[in-house]
Amino acid sequence: MFNRKKINFNGFLVVSGVHLTLLVLILVFTSCNQNGTPNNSKNKLNEQNEIEISDSILEEIHKNIYENPFAAREKALKILDSIGQGNPEARIRLLKHIGSSYVFETNYSEAIKYYNQALSLAEEINLYSEIAHINNNLGVIFNEIGNYKTAYIHFVESLNNYDLADKKEKKIGALNNIGLIYMNMNNYEKALSYFNEVIHSKAQPTDTILVVSALNNIAICYISEKKPERALEYIEKAISLSEKVNNQYGLCISHQLMGNLYLELGQPPKAKEAYQA
Repeated sequence: MFNRKKINFNGFLVVSGVHLTLLVLILVFTSCNQNGTPNNSKNKLNEQNEIEISDSILEEIHKNIYENPFAAREKALKILDSIGQGNPEARIRLLKHIGSSYVFETNYSEAIKYYNQALSLAEEINLYSEIAHINNNLGVIFNEIGNYKTAYIHFVESLNNYDLADKKEKKIGALNNIGLIYMNMNNYEKALSYFNEVIHSKAQPTDTILVVSALNNIAICYISEKKPERALEYIEKAISLSEKVNNQYGLCISHQLMGNLYLELGQPPKAKEAYQA
């Protein structure tokens, strides 16, 4: 999204405009390796322990977001205040978790603010996987509030950065989300092209939950186009795949779609059977 000048320094790709502390850390690390001078083993061990503790805490915060977003956010903010500028990856993850906590509370303006802070840091150090994740999250928010143009821009940025991160298997989430934009705009032909790209993706490992989501979305498109037979075909595919991987949420969505469709077709007994499945 932002263009920055890249400088190759002693084999390291450094981005102009990064924090001075980060730049110094890179230069010191490079210098020590090149001279063959061993680092202070005690300091190195302490740094490693701090990183390990930080990772476990970050994972705990991530899990708590789903149960208690306020408590998770308070803990993330406290840690964010205590860590230095020399640990940008931890700061990015904390800012992202804070943004996600606001999403769960549907406070989208605050979520956008913290996601953008995380995005700026990730772009400064070319952390492509995080740039992709955060852009995808921002796209979801803008799609939710009906700002489809901005959502589309973020999803495209997400796709580009998953390529740069060599995580092509992650692209299907952004592709599915672009399909949702077009579905929300009633452009079902365009939406179907993206959903079909998801279900026919050759990327490994296959994200079956996303494939089920795309199959259900295809069914919704066909329901909207008054093509019930095609819709049922894809609902049944979604149910079959969900049963194979025990995707209970996907099954609930599929059976609800099937029940609603049978009601529209004037077949209450079949609708009841679908709802009770």
